Amino acid sequence: MSSIKICGKTIRSLEHENKRITQLEKEKIAFVRAASHELKTPLAALRIMLENMQLNIGEYKNRDQYLAESVAQVDRLAAMVNDVLCSGSVAEQALRQEKRLRIDKLIAEVVEDYVLLAKTRGMTFHG
Repeated sequence: MSSIKICGKTIRSLEHENKRITQLEKEKIAFVRAASHELKTPLAALRIMLENMQLNIGEYKNRDQYLAESVAQVDRLAAMVNDVLCSGSVAEQALRQEKRLRIDKLIAEVVEDYVLLAKTRGMTFHG
């Protein structure tokens, strides 16, 4: 196989990987937007409760009750953030592992092509 064919094959493989990574980036952006939206509502509710307690407005004068609710809200938010971080970590690990496997495959294919090319010219490769 000629060097041009090998380069063409490598370029096509890299273009394919680039498209896949671009798609993953788009999915990541969509995920972050959705996660941000899900976090905004409980944060807004928490802020309202805290501001109303600060100003002693109506039922929020009962600070003990609403402080307990605020702490529970913070715990829910922390759990949501943890879920987001865990799902991102799992996705990153899968992507890293998948990339490693694909790169190994690509390297093996390129080396195989060069071994064949070297043989046609009376040369050998040594690992």
